[in-house]
Amino acid sequence: MRRWYYAHFGVSIASELELPEWSQCEQTLGWGAQDVVIRVEPPGSTESTGSTQPSLATAGEFNLHVPRVGHFHVRDGREIHVKPLAGTEPERIRPWLLGSVWGALCYQRDMFIVHASAVRVDNEAVIFCGRAGRGKSTLAAQLGARGYALISDDLCRLDLPAQGVPLIYPSPPRLKLWSDALGELGWSARELAPDHLREGKFHLSLAESGLAQPLPVRAAYLLTWGEFGIRELQGMAAFRAFLSGATWRMELIESMGRVAPHTRRCMEFLRRVPLAKLTRPRDFQASTETLDFLAGQWSGAAL
Repeated sequence: MRRWYYAHFGVSIASELELPEWSQCEQTLGWGAQDVVIRVEPPGSTESTGSTQPSLATAGEFNLHVPRVGHFHVRDGREIHVKPLAGTEPERIRPWLLGSVWGALCYQRDMFIVHASAVRVDNEAVIFCGRAGRGKSTLAAQLGARGYALISDDLCRLDLPAQGVPLIYPSPPRLKLWSDALGELGWSARELAPDHLREGKFHLSLAESGLAQPLPVRAAYLLTWGEFGIRELQGMAAFRAFLSGATWRMELIESMGRVAPHTRRCMEFLRRVPLAKLTRPRDFQASTETLDFLAGQWSGAAL
């Protein structure tokens, strides 16, 4: 069986399934010596039934059954086993593997993961968090059009060194955008890869940013919709907003028994990085005010 090798979130990966969403790297270790191994088992012959939900999620085990796709098993933050249903195309497997399954593995590896988008400002990073539908990827795309390179989107890995500013790991430059956002941005969905989990959403690949090492995080913004405005959050207000708006799959953290370390990391992150609530209108025609404000803020003093 052919194998592919990747580096993502600071770990080395060997995979029996090609993952074009990630950047390949040279094979420097023998098979099985990587941090993470993704194995593909022979296809199952029977249809999965029921709803899509994990049947088991602990600190060391995660199982996910997906109807009409197959079964995923994650063990000890090191192994991912994929057992697809017969005839299932890789395009239907990869969104689950790179989403819920990879996120579960990151939690098993005790990584600090947030649901956000991040762009590069000089030699630092700015992150945008918020609940689903708050336009994190769309804002990152708009800023990208102004020259702010994408660092990461959707699942982002942060690191809290013993001293200094938190760091964010770069990911392959790919955005997930709804069709209406593409239309407002003047981009066509014709040549983009569709998101097989959500109709009307597409994957946009951007030019490589050239980033290889984590970047320090300058500031964080919590996105909401409404009349334009910005307000710095502090204390418990900042903690509650960040925990709610930036946490990816809190139910997984709870079932894996990792609530305490996750909340401590959120508090420590906010101790070192300022958080502001950024409210902006849904109207794309009015988004210039937001973009001009951010560009002006970044060109001057810190948040």
